[in-house]
Amino acid sequence: MTTHGKLVALELVAGIFGWIWILASLAAIVLFVMALGFNGPWSYFIGALGIGCVTKWVAQGFHANKIRVAYEAHLRGQDCSYQQGKEITMPSPAQVGAAGEAAAVAALQKAGWQITVWNTQAPGSTDIEAVSGASKLILQVKSAVVPGTPASISGEEDRNLKSRATKIGADAYEARVSLDQALSPLGVDWRKLT
Repeated sequence: MTTHGKLVALELVAGIFGWIWILASLAAIVLFVMALGFNGPWSYFIGALGIGCVTKWVAQGFHANKIRVAYEAHLRGQDCSYQQGKEITMPSPAQVGAAGEAAAVAALQKAGWQITVWNTQAPGSTDIEAVSGASKLILQVKSAVVPGTPASISGEEDRNLKSRATKIGADAYEARVSLDQALSPLGVDWRKLT
């Protein structure tokens, strides 16, 4: 089967399961209302809900395989193996962290802040400290490559950052940086930790 044929077949099967998922979800809603308000059997609702969940999972699997087949065809066109393609196109977590920190530092510097602490040898493991006049801040950066979204800092990270900020007389901030596939910044969301 040709690559085009595989892509069409995968799209068709994913579409069929997608429609079954939609119909099962609608049926589950109707059956829920019937069971709740009109003493209908709960087993029909549970069955429709189960069918909806399974068909959504299957549809997503076929869609993911379609993307994989298209990507492998693209790599074959460039005389590259799948593993080589992953190594070329997938940045490491350290690279994503370093790019996110660099974007946050650049944004701070553009706003007039002077960076006083930033360990570029250990991306993701240190906080960034900056001063502007009498103001100080300490910053933790979380970054991700789209379509992913940067994680928020954990409760423990939040407490530790605020504690360190209090000790040095600074405001604690979180920066969430979105990067494109080339690790160029798309945006930085700032949040003051209170």
